[in-house]
Amino acid sequence: MFKSTNSTIRGMLNKQKIKNSLRSLCFLAFQNDVKGKSKIAFTLAETLITLLVIGIIAALTIPSLIQSFQGRETVARLKKMYSVVNQAVRQYQAENECLDSFADCFEKEDTLTSNTFMKRFEQKFKFVNVVYTGEDEYDVEWIPKIAKHINGEDIETHTWMGVQRNGWTHDGAFYMLADGSVLSVMIPDDKKQSGLLFIDTNGVKGPNRIGKDQFPIGIGARNNPKYAGIVHPHFNEDDPTGGTNYGGLCNVTNNNECSADECTTEMCSPTAYVLKHNKLPNL
Repeated sequence: MFKSTNSTIRGMLNKQKIKNSLRSLCFLAFQNDVKGKSKIAFTLAETLITLLVIGIIAALTIPSLIQSFQGRETVARLKKMYSVVNQAVRQYQAENECLDSFADCFEKEDTLTSNTFMKRFEQKFKFVNVVYTGEDEYDVEWIPKIAKHINGEDIETHTWMGVQRNGWTHDGAFYMLADGSVLSVMIPDDKKQSGLLFIDTNGVKGPNRIGKDQFPIGIGARNNPKYAGIVHPHFNEDDPTGGTNYGGLCNVTNNNECSADECTTEMCSPTAYVLKHNKLPNL
């Protein structure tokens, strides 16, 4: 009997100890939780400072991220358009049996001033709008009003540079593509050996600057057999000052060569640079 009573008493005491222990643990947990909250809470000043730091970081990084994205998009559009032009020209040459020299293509046309070449050439690629030079292209809102040289200066003194409404006098056309880019094609009336294209990868949006969003594409070349019958990523019109670069663009006429690696505001072949390095030149 005594043994049974003692066991009962000990059991009750053990249960009481357990209850007391649980109460102690709960109290300690509550204290720790309160203390923890007091430690991780921020004052208004600390919150404002944190938001300020986040704002500064965002201001420094977001423009860079946007620029990087726009640069990748420009490169992708240029590469796509270069491929489209190359395929269109080769198809045209094959059909007209003038693969060796682009000058032979022109000899098969009755006249350039009637845009015969343009209307045959444009059948090889897709576009959503077109205007031919001499058809009030000055009033077409989807063509950039004026283009800029590689160095950022407005192009004013020569009429076949860049994608612009300003002063085109040669046979040519402007094409608006589905993605908003604009392609200009120009065939000099007095130099029926080559053609010159400029692609503006984002249309009328800025900066409308060669090497940034405008890029030359050559078709054939004057007095340069290496490029006579092909599409190439170089400029191919004479420098009116008698040099080998006009407005900073290296040309491949008269047996001149251009580098795809060196690109400055004084000498550059920006399309070749992009195609080789898969990025925009640092101008």
